[in-house]
Amino acid sequence: MKSPELSSCGDLFSAQAYGHTGFAGISMWFDPEAQLHVILLTNRVHYGSEPHIIRLRARLHNLIRASL
Repeated sequence: MKSPELSSCGDLFSAQAYGHTGFAGISMWFDPEAQLHVILLTNRVHYGSEPHIIRLRARLHNLIRASL
């Protein structure tokens, strides 16, 4: 479920949003209120375990949600 603070789905998904993230950077978020599904497939293991993917997830989800 979406956390009210610092969620990997960003700030714009509804409180009903739910999702899952994985070590390799994968992120799947579903927002039933907006009828939106976002699946991000990445492989951060290839590039090392830098924390950049954590910031990227929230920014990408905000960008997608804001464009709809």
